[in-house]
Amino acid sequence: NGFDLCVGKGIFAKGECGSFAIGNGALMEECDIETDEAQEFTQVAERRGASVIYVANLDGLLGAFAVADTAREESATVIQTLGHMHIK
Repeated sequence: NGFDLCVGKGIFAKGECGSFAIGNGALMEECDIETDEAQEFTQVAERRGASVIYVANLDGLLGAFAVADTAREESATVIQTLGHMHIK
């Protein structure tokens, strides 16, 4: 039982209920898990600026969900200020 952190990709967890990979497309690829059945969902989510998180077990893809942040009101001003400071 436990989990392995895959930096920048997600986690691989092992427990009494089995083994699960939870993370981005790179983790799914690394685990040889096909995400084709979630392709349309992924494309729509990414067009909306969201990140897609996949959930899979050793049998394959179980599901996917999208997460996104809402831009704060002051974000545009902060980005403009950073630009004036030549910070990218």
